[in-house]
Amino acid sequence: MNQVVEILSTDWHLKKENLDEIVKLVIDQCQLALKHNLNRIWCLGDVFDSRISQRIDVLNGFADILNICTKYKITLFCIPGNHDKTDYASEISFLTFFRFHPYFHLVENYQKIAISNSEFIIHAIPYFKEDEIYPKYLEQVSYSGKDLLFSHIALKGSRNNDGTLQDNLLLKELFKRFSRIYLGHYHNWQEVWENAIHIPSIKQHNFGENSNKGFTLLDADGNYEIYHTNFKKYIKHVIEVEKYDYQSLKKKLDQDILEDSDSYVQVVFVGDRNRVSKIDLQKYNDLGVIIKYESEVKSDQSTKEVIVNQVYKVDDIQQLFEEFCASSQYDFKLGLKYLIAAIKRNSLS
Repeated sequence: MNQVVEILSTDWHLKKENLDEIVKLVIDQCQLALKHNLNRIWCLGDVFDSRISQRIDVLNGFADILNICTKYKITLFCIPGNHDKTDYASEISFLTFFRFHPYFHLVENYQKIAISNSEFIIHAIPYFKEDEIYPKYLEQVSYSGKDLLFSHIALKGSRNNDGTLQDNLLLKELFKRFSRIYLGHYHNWQEVWENAIHIPSIKQHNFGENSNKGFTLLDADGNYEIYHTNFKKYIKHVIEVEKYDYQSLKKKLDQDILEDSDSYVQVVFVGDRNRVSKIDLQKYNDLGVIIKYESEVKSDQSTKEVIVNQVYKVDDIQQLFEEFCASSQYDFKLGLKYLIAAIKRNSLS
């Protein structure tokens, strides 16, 4: 690879459960920047996980990240993603309140940013409503002839986790003047068009994602290479029980789990449940292994994995309902009004 001029990451999804791991990965990103004599790093959106509100420990975790950037004298350039906002038509995000930090550069609207040691120009645009608001910011782009787009958005043709393709008004024609387009938003790497990619997230977040994650290194010619990071992986083993007798099935189970002891492990049994009834599955549950049967595995692997039964708080229910409305293209505020009314009726019945 030619001289590295930018180091990108995306989709951190900071929450209580992953704070320590994300902080470590940002340290790695800063150290990699120093290795390549760079004074900035990027996050292309979804710094935070919750789209409703942020816990104090999560906000403190992000403050710790900015302190790390200060220590290394590396500026974090950041584009707000959809998880960083409550209003997709607004420039305000959860990141807005950190914008005065000396080692934090927040892209709240369209910005044009030069690259040292490269003729390319970065055009950075945060997440906005794809069909209504985003095109207005795209119209502000001042092209140079060597133009890169950094953003957090779904294009027409972006592949969803269930395999379907996005159908919106962000057509290829609107982006034809960009040499390369680098986007966050989808956690698995994918090439939408020959010049447009969704870069991989900084780490794997669930069993529905692949482990091809890390930083995206850009060279002076606008080309890229994925630098794989170290993180606790999500590994799923699918076992067809008809192929094994009791002893060989237990041996395979022990072997698979032992090999991946440093990972989150899920085992999916395919076939007759009776063939595993003699195995003490609780022993594996106690080790943190998730045991499922084929009939229990939903076809949509993007749904969140439920490890234990839990009592949901009001904020959790509201967040899940908002995510449902967003994925189904329903009006969240109107839907929430009906949901509250329905809950009140049920509580009185």
